[in-house]
Amino acid sequence: MARKPSQDNKATAKQRVCDSCGTLNSPTATKCSQCGGSRWAPEWVKQLRRVNKSLSVQVADSHPLSKSDQPRLTLYKWWPGNRSTFNINTSDQWEAIKHIVDTELASFLGWNTPEEVAEQLEAARKKSQRTAANVDGVVGGNPGVVVELLKKVKFDAVAQEDLPQLGAAIADIAEILVGIDESHRSAIQQIVKKLPAEPELAIRQLSALMEELTITQITAVTSEVQRRVGLLKVFRDRVLDERTYEIRGDGSIHRLLEQAMWIVDERYWLMHSNRQLRTVVTKALEKEDKKYKTDRPDFVCGAVDKKLIIIEIKRPSHMLTVADLNQLERYVVLCEEYETDHKSFEAILVGSKKSSDLDRTLKVRGSRLGVRTYTDLIGDTERRYKRYLDALDGSK
Repeated sequence: MARKPSQDNKATAKQRVCDSCGTLNSPTATKCSQCGGSRWAPEWVKQLRRVNKSLSVQVADSHPLSKSDQPRLTLYKWWPGNRSTFNINTSDQWEAIKHIVDTELASFLGWNTPEEVAEQLEAARKKSQRTAANVDGVVGGNPGVVVELLKKVKFDAVAQEDLPQLGAAIADIAEILVGIDESHRSAIQQIVKKLPAEPELAIRQLSALMEELTITQITAVTSEVQRRVGLLKVFRDRVLDERTYEIRGDGSIHRLLEQAMWIVDERYWLMHSNRQLRTVVTKALEKEDKKYKTDRPDFVCGAVDKKLIIIEIKRPSHMLTVADLNQLERYVVLCEEYETDHKSFEAILVGSKKSSDLDRTLKVRGSRLGVRTYTDLIGDTERRYKRYLDALDGSK
């Protein structure tokens, strides 16, 4: 394929498009600056790429009778004495056409490339996870980066008509880093418009805006971390209190943990509890063993990205045994029997202490079933969030 010509969105009908390689040439050119050819595409053709000698993909002006002023994609085939529509005979030919459109011509048509679509989906995913990212990063996304980025832009190379697009791009970056609202987005775009004429003033205004957003960000993250620290304290007090385990239903220790799954793993803060599946499993256990009718099991049951999460917490006076591990394994088996949509699972048994027999059994069974003590579960989380609070105090 010929070398990709310069992609100048401001190409006009006066520029000559080489019919051989698609390079844009000056209006007075008699030969193509790239390939030396002297055959030109019609004036309504704005961009051209060749698949082979007789087949080309073009971006052309809209039809004169069309109400739309949007450019259109044209697949053009020529053979001696005629030109017309054509059939695509091989998958290789179609893939060549698709590659040209996706990677080279989409921007001239105003179409999103596959990469841009992927970026938009990724941006949406990041936006939905912003709360977690704020806590995990502890203001790691520095709004000052936006100012530094703008300082590096060479505005003498930016056309006036491209400033709105640049402003939108800077606003997108600020949204990912800080989580700006619509008013801040508009303010950033207005500041960007001033940059070519008043660069120093615009940079000062943007710095002030980013500082304001930094304070807002720190306040929001601090509030969320403090809320979690408070909930962690409640969980710690209740999990160590024998009387807690007499509480069933919505007030149980397992329901409390379902509201704070970041205690188990920060990735699980979006876990969706599955009460219906838990009820089905409980009823199945009652049929298997009559003891479950009077001593109904309680456990965390939910999913994150099609990963089944099952956690059972035993009271502090209870020594974790192999029988408890077997029971946890049975929960998993029943859950997968009644819910087949899961691709993997994590099952954790939590208690005050483990029997030596349980330790030996775990070495044989491997890591598909886990056992954690209260110290493992709570101690690590407390240390992690203490670092968060220390970092936030130091950033004020």
